[in-house]
Amino acid sequence: MTDGVFPVVVDSRTGIPKSGTVSVVDVAGRKVTKEIETGLHPSALALRGTRLYVANANSDSVSVIDTDSDRVVQTIPARITPKAPVGSAPNALAVSRDGNTLYVANGADNAVAVIDTGSGKTRGFVPTGWYPTAVALSADEREIVVASGYGMGSLPPSYRNRKGLISVIPQPSTKQLAEWTKAVRANDAGELQRGMKGKIAPVKHVFYVIKENRTYDQIFGDLPQGNGDPKLVHFGRDVTPNHHKLAEEYVLLDNFYTPADQSALGHRWCTQGYASDWVHKYGNGRNDQNPMLFAPNDFLWDAAKVHGVSVRSYGERGLNTIAPAKATWSDIYADWKNGTTNVKITPRAQIVGLRDVYSPNVPAYGLTVPDQLRVDRFLAEFAEFEKNDSLPRLNVILLPQDHTSGTSPGFPTPRAMVADNDLALGRLVEAISKSKYWKDSVIFVTEDDAQSGLDHVDGHRTIGMVIGPWVKRKAVDSTFYTTIHMYRTIQHLLGVPPQNQFDLAAEPMFSVFTEKPDLSPYVAEKNRVPLDEMNPPLRALRGAAREGAEASLRMDFSEPDEAPADVLDRIIWHAVKGWNTPYPRSRTL
Repeated sequence: MTDGVFPVVVDSRTGIPKSGTVSVVDVAGRKVTKEIETGLHPSALALRGTRLYVANANSDSVSVIDTDSDRVVQTIPARITPKAPVGSAPNALAVSRDGNTLYVANGADNAVAVIDTGSGKTRGFVPTGWYPTAVALSADEREIVVASGYGMGSLPPSYRNRKGLISVIPQPSTKQLAEWTKAVRANDAGELQRGMKGKIAPVKHVFYVIKENRTYDQIFGDLPQGNGDPKLVHFGRDVTPNHHKLAEEYVLLDNFYTPADQSALGHRWCTQGYASDWVHKYGNGRNDQNPMLFAPNDFLWDAAKVHGVSVRSYGERGLNTIAPAKATWSDIYADWKNGTTNVKITPRAQIVGLRDVYSPNVPAYGLTVPDQLRVDRFLAEFAEFEKNDSLPRLNVILLPQDHTSGTSPGFPTPRAMVADNDLALGRLVEAISKSKYWKDSVIFVTEDDAQSGLDHVDGHRTIGMVIGPWVKRKAVDSTFYTTIHMYRTIQHLLGVPPQNQFDLAAEPMFSVFTEKPDLSPYVAEKNRVPLDEMNPPLRALRGAAREGAEASLRMDFSEPDEAPADVLDRIIWHAVKGWNTPYPRSRTL
């Protein structure tokens, strides 16, 4: 079937693209004469003689086309190990002059595969920087030249310090290639199958809360028990009393990271445990539900349903219809505060796999909708589930208002929007903790990415929270954890097997759990910042403050992270720190 909005052939169960072709074009006639079926997401071509090699980034393979017959005559696997699941992302190719050796840039493996074209077997792997996106040979073929799109990773205080790099690598000897191959596989968690050591308590119900864009230091930099920098705090205890209280009462994770730079990547890592080649290259700043954004493996909810796990999604991956269409944040806030319904908000799932499990009541992303309204509607459904004893085992909940609208007039201040988000989280946790489901529940909270701020450790360090009666109390856990570890923990608790190389390699977060539950409920903190503290109108502003407001008004907030991140970050910094407070200088190599 094709997606209802985008002309992409997708799987009828999941909505994930399922077709890959190479077009044969009559150049003189300027028309396509044939479509050759290949693997998924063909992303690079390399020709040697009559052999056309096609890198299939979402199938982890290379199709070999005979250009005389325009047929695929061979499919060469390019995965890190023969039995590895999807997750290598071959996306660039080079062929030796004699045609005997194929070099495949495996973006997600951070390596170049060296393949014998005759046998189709992999000779070994050459380690590279983060996400190789191009590979070539020097004129004498004594060197392999690799461009890594994400370079060597991010540096403090912002992910924007990340820069791509080009590596010039001498052709390895057989011995050297064997050593490099061992190193590559070790970097990718050995044979991608660790023994699971540890035990997680009897949890039946999982609440997975996805928020938008904060770093660790922005929220928790003022907690002395963790590795924070108070100078970088934007929204401390006065703005986020519930985040602080939850981190202090349960586990403070001060070494938790997101792999994502922005939402198009972030929501893939959060909901699929993997981000595809397409979104790495072309989805930057695009999070518009285009199926091309999706990774090739099942979404978490798809895999859950396959394994008999009941699911409900509240706002994550949907669209709102708002009537009247020009309703403002103030209009919707007034509805919430007064208990009226002057504005009608109708959410719907756009992703195929969510349409049968999507709440028609809880709004999807949209910065004109306060998180209080979202949590009110979630709690109404939750009360019915408790009454009928029918709570789904997996509940995916979007609370996006910590994204903020910068200093756009007509919207709350950044700290008011974050306070709204904080209160919503506190209320949600309190309600669950006072329900009959608390005894076998766990709540996971994270940001989809950390692009909208600064962090002294790394631009990818973000908020990760685990809350529940089986979670340790008043603990600090500095174990290196990521979105993928959280994702894997959710799978483990629900009995859903790994879907790709990343979640297979990640161990569950065993260290945050305890064998002795504490069933005491959580009591939410009230907001200390008025939720309707509004940005000043343009007429009241001068100088840099006015320029920031005008820039905010020009930004596209219709989807997460459409706005220029660096500009928005600076506006938010000055909005909370003062317009005369210098923005921190980035440290670079």
